[in-house]
Order: sequence, then C-alpha cells, then structure tokens
Amino acid sequence: MSLDITAFVNDFTVPQSPLGLKHLGFFPPGQFCVSFPAQWTLNINGFPTLVWTPSSPNPIHLVAVDSAAWYGTPTTSLHDSISAGIPPYDGYWGPTVGETFDFYPGTSDGWTVVFPGTMVRADSVRPVPRCK
Repeated sequence: MSLDITAFVNDFTVPQSPLGLKHLGFFPPGQFCVSFPAQWTLNINGFPTLVWTPSSPNPIHLVAVDSAAWYGTPTTSLHDSISAGIPPYDGYWGPTVGETFDFYPGTSDGWTVVFPGTMVRADSVRPVPRCK
C-alpha cells in the first residue's frame, strides 16, 4: 500500500490532530530514505512563530496512514489492505496502519521504522547510519 506519513511535533504547543501538523510525504510500497527538513515552522496570526529542528529537545512521532483512505472509500481502502495481506487499521486514528512512539531525530544520523503494523514499539524505531 502507499502510505502518507505525517509527524506530530511536540514543539508545536498548539492543538494538533492525532496525525500531527507536518507532512513528510506520500510513499509507494517499498523501502525509502526520507530526510527530515532543517526546520519546520508553524505560523499562527498574532502568536510567535513556533520552530522545530531535528536537534530540538522535544521529541516527535510519526504516523502512517493508508493513502487509499484519502482517495477511496473506507470500505474499499480496508478491502485493498486486507487483499494485500496487510492487517486492518490499527485503531489509533482513522485509517492509520502504524505509528512510532516519541523519538529525537537529532540524536542519530538516521532512523529505521517499518510500516504498516500495529503500534510500532519504541525499540523498533532504531538509530541507523544515514541513508544514501
């Protein structure tokens, strides 16, 4: 399945959806190297700009969503996932198929995580060398 991966950024001290406020992108099936930006900013009229960088002292967590849910119906998306041998949605929020626990991107050159699945365990978000 293609996944839409978003980040819940703890530096953004405003209400966020369970999927977070920042979008890493849409990814087709397979293994991919994704780079975090040098910074994410959040501008809210009348308030100071909020900034996150990978070296922030506050963690983030990632959420993977079955992208078919945004472009199909929940029934067809669930059917497509099951037909592909992927377990049904994990129950975290809507059509999510996995999410990480909090981690600190700046503490390693790279990270590895496998989606989809049930709630990804903290030890399955592991530091690895930077991908090329």
